Amino acid sequence: RSKMGDETCCSRIASSCFTAFAGFALFVLSLVLAGWNEYRIVATEKTLSAARINLHEAPCGPINPANDGMLVHISCQLSHLKSFNDLPGLSTLTDSEATGIRLMQFVEVLEWHEISHSDDKRKSERLEVNGRPTKSTSYSYELQWDTHWIDSSSFQSSCASSNGGRPCVNVDPTTQPWWITGPRRLGGSTAGAADGLQAGAFLVPSDMAAQIGTGRPLVPSCDAKPCPPTMDAQGGRLYWRNLKGRTVASNVDFPGDVRLSYTLFNASQVSIIAQQKASSFAPWSGPYDHRYTAYLVSDGLISAEDMLSAASAQSAFLGWVLRAVSLAAATGGLFLSGAPLTQAAGSIPCVGGLLEGVATVVLCCVSLLAATGCWLMVVAVSWLWFRPVVSAILFGVAAVVLFVSCCWTHRSKRSAPKEYGRGEASLDTAQGFYPDPANFATAPLLPEGGFSAGKVPPPPFAPRWAAPGDRGCPYCGASQISSGARFCCDCGARL
Repeated sequence: RSKMGDETCCSRIASSCFTAFAGFALFVLSLVLAGWNEYRIVATEKTLSAARINLHEAPCGPINPANDGMLVHISCQLSHLKSFNDLPGLSTLTDSEATGIRLMQFVEVLEWHEISHSDDKRKSERLEVNGRPTKSTSYSYELQWDTHWIDSSSFQSSCASSNGGRPCVNVDPTTQPWWITGPRRLGGSTAGAADGLQAGAFLVPSDMAAQIGTGRPLVPSCDAKPCPPTMDAQGGRLYWRNLKGRTVASNVDFPGDVRLSYTLFNASQVSIIAQQKASSFAPWSGPYDHRYTAYLVSDGLISAEDMLSAASAQSAFLGWVLRAVSLAAATGGLFLSGAPLTQAAGSIPCVGGLLEGVATVVLCCVSLLAATGCWLMVVAVSWLWFRPVVSAILFGVAAVVLFVSCCWTHRSKRSAPKEYGRGEASLDTAQGFYPDPANFATAPLLPEGGFSAGKVPPPPFAPRWAAPGDRGCPYCGASQISSGARFCCDCGARL
């Protein structure tokens, strides 16, 4: 089904202004992100360096009270795991199969999705209603598994064509009788976790326990044999069937069905670097910035140096990712800020498409150069205190990039041809500088009334081309102008 909506001039202007404002905001936020990322890299490295100096090895048991409040490293066996046989679909598994640190569940519902398609034609190609350009929006409908319920009351009536003539209705799964005792919630969530997980004699905090273990899928099955009409197990998932208006068999997917899958996380050994707090652990704040802490956990028996080196490598990798993201965001922000200029160029009749393409390429290049220069400036300022030599090099590169960007922009403005219309002269009329029309086949247009009182045309000047048949500019005398040229390359006058 399609809808037609008027696209007024005011709406296009408002859209352009919003795009420019959003682009500028994105540019500013990207520079803030770049500065924060450089500070994060330095703070993390200094915290890890301080951790290497203040680290103590602690035994798995008994707990040494002298280490309380200190940064310690342990590598111990895990104990006090939990069995999850009491959850739906897992009663048939053995204790060894269903025991671990935590169990994650992922629940989805099968429902109709409304997909809108708007045309992307140019203004000259759109239909017009009452003299105003319009855009068309069409709708299509598909069945998809999703992690949140979609209300179908606002769907268009055309959805019936995708559903065999029947209306598309998404049944709220929370209204089903099996919801409370079955999946209970949509999306990914923790179905259960071990209470009192221990590493040696130490109690592992819940936030640290959430980072331990490698996941493996569990294969659920119906708790009762045979499966009841509202349930089914296939493909490693447990299904609850929607019986409201069902027209297919219970082993075939139908709108309103809900499916669930399990992932069990387990580990037998763990290594921890953290501050010892009685019989448990807490984050250790470094001397550089208390917001950056040493609070590391890894599966297996890992040495302290390997854990700190891995944390440093992870911080460096994240730093390069955020650098690329911030630079791309800065470039995109400047490009969006200048997008109204490309839209204005595209609105020119006949040649709008060509001008918009050229303007887009130029704007993209200028945005990349300017954003790179500003980004390098921010990074250089961030490193000024910690690494002055690196900062000076970045300042130099940023200055060069910004200079090139300014030169590019200035050259683009100067290369635009100047067009002189009727009643205008290419030279100052107050000076009376007009060539003699008798000397040229194409003379310049004089202002109305001719020369002003007291002004006499200067004597004919000798043009800078020799042969009578050569092409030249009657305004400045420039030669070597191609026969198809409409503007002079020297003075920009229209020929």
